[in-house]
Amino acid sequence: MRVDPIMDQIGRKLHIAHARRKQLMFFVPGALISVLTFPGVIVHEIGHLVFCRFYRVAVLKVCYFRFGNPAGYVIHEKPRSATQSMMIGIGPFWLIRSSARS
Repeated sequence: MRVDPIMDQIGRKLHIAHARRKQLMFFVPGALISVLTFPGVIVHEIGHLVFCRFYRVAVLKVCYFRFGNPAGYVIHEKPRSATQSMMIGIGPFWLIRSSARS
């Protein structure tokens, strides 16, 4: 079987790059990630809550932050339309986007 020299060279470079990348990987504890991301989690959940209230969808429970998975959540009743559901889902993006403009 004949091996194309160019493809052989590319394969060797990819193998070396993969080996180097494996050496660069390190473990980051989940607690550290939680501490570093908690402000964003709080703002994210507030975004869902604001849009639930805007569309008058009843909110049953809100957890702004906790150590665990998920880090935060908003439990609400089923929205009356697909549009409401979509807007509640993307609410955090709109909230962050509008606050960045200020």
